[in-house]
Amino acid sequence: MLGGMTSLEFALTAHSTLRLLLAAVCAWLFLLGLRGWSGKSGTSPLVKLLMLLATIAADLQLILGLLLYFVWSPVASQARTDFGAAMKDPTLRFWAVEHGASMLLAIACVHLGKVSAGKAKSDASRHRRIALFFGLAIALILAMSPWPFSSIVRPLWRLGTP
Repeated sequence: MLGGMTSLEFALTAHSTLRLLLAAVCAWLFLLGLRGWSGKSGTSPLVKLLMLLATIAADLQLILGLLLYFVWSPVASQARTDFGAAMKDPTLRFWAVEHGASMLLAIACVHLGKVSAGKAKSDASRHRRIALFFGLAIALILAMSPWPFSSIVRPLWRLGTP
């Protein structure tokens, strides 16, 4: 137990918190990329810092997500027990395949965006790459995260509740 929370509760709280942080940073980078692409700003140290923060948050999300999927989550465990049945149930299919696959793509976009922007030859190219990759990342995160208003309902922010 961590501060009165089980490992599952702690992981869900951390995963939920990092989701919001990662979404906010990717959205900010997308907007900065669009602004720079239009020629209204150059590359700043803030952009490099935000890309590093997004990469760290994405990697921590991946670690927590894998631990939730393979170790702690009873829903994921149920889905893995009978994958055929899970594919017929929209909620189990979401947790068994759709969420994880989409988030892996989002994490790949974050990494590709950081590396690609670093290799760009001009500010315009750098900003275009930032807008593209972080825009794709935020789109995937928004589309495939469980939100209070989505078909797979979860609270906006979890505080120790499984």
